[in-house]
Amino acid sequence: MSSVNNPFINSPRNEDDFWESSEITVIDDKRWTLIGRRYNMTRRELQVARLICRGLDNRHIARALNIKEGTVKTHIRNIYRRLNVQNRIAMFLKFIRFAAQFVGDDGHQLALPIIVEYTSNRHIAHSSEMAK
Repeated sequence: MSSVNNPFINSPRNEDDFWESSEITVIDDKRWTLIGRRYNMTRRELQVARLICRGLDNRHIARALNIKEGTVKTHIRNIYRRLNVQNRIAMFLKFIRFAAQFVGDDGHQLALPIIVEYTSNRHIAHSSEMAK
């Protein structure tokens, strides 16, 4: 049985393993820098936010950054307060919406998929393109 290096399951050797392991980048480094500035995040809060957006849980974030889980929780609480959100999904969506405003390192603007909200018996489609 071969060993697969899955950053979401296996313990990382160091923080850089997470930055380089993803095959898909939704938010590039330039946009992460802008996000950090926009929300006045510390370097560590930005690192925690990036790992959250990659799907890591608190335990794996703590291991990747060599900090305690309680410290991760404190960073997350501070991030939520800065962004005025209640959970990881709302945080991720706020980052995506903010990052979509800027041209990335590849010279392209981030394309947002249509997000569909279901309310009662009807649904409302939202998209940055539809709002224009």
